[in-house]
Amino acid sequence: MDILAEILRDSNYALTFFDPSEILALKECVTFREVRGIQKPYVVCLIRDKEILLKPEEVIRQLYLSKLINQHKYPQNRITVEHPVSFGRETKSADIVIFDKDHPTVEYIIVELKKPKLQDGKSQHEGKSLKTIIQDMENEVLANVGVDVFEEVFKLIFTKLYDEIKSQKDKEIINYFLNSKNLSQVADLKTKHPYRVN
Repeated sequence: MDILAEILRDSNYALTFFDPSEILALKECVTFREVRGIQKPYVVCLIRDKEILLKPEEVIRQLYLSKLINQHKYPQNRITVEHPVSFGRETKSADIVIFDKDHPTVEYIIVELKKPKLQDGKSQHEGKSLKTIIQDMENEVLANVGVDVFEEVFKLIFTKLYDEIKSQKDKEIINYFLNSKNLSQVADLKTKHPYRVN
């Protein structure tokens, strides 16, 4: 019986990202303990150094930890799991955190294992306003330490619109000057430019 395949059977997790040697090493470390009359798979966590029940997300976490330690050579003393991190306005436990080598209390890399049953792409945003989508991004992805992403994106959109209006006025001023000197005018922004993809 392939114990990892059995654990992952009812989930959408896959092992395709991991080397066969990493998968085999994890399989060889699995032990079983009886819990309320049922044999449950456990493994000693590479970071916590204690037995952890092997649920689907834990299988993936242990394989990622193995990859980070063995393939990417991050020292175990710089890695922690279930570490509280600010994601927007919320504090959540990050699945894996690697701390900066020069600043050991500063998160250097945050690994959040994607829940396999989340919808992907456009379908998860259907029927949502732009503000809601941005707030979802803020809450799920960005650890922005108190910055309101919607306000920041609004500033970018406003700046872009302002820049387009201002550049149109600048073009008119430049054309007026060039026209007075009998020189070629700046091309209209809507006409094709050989280096611009329209």
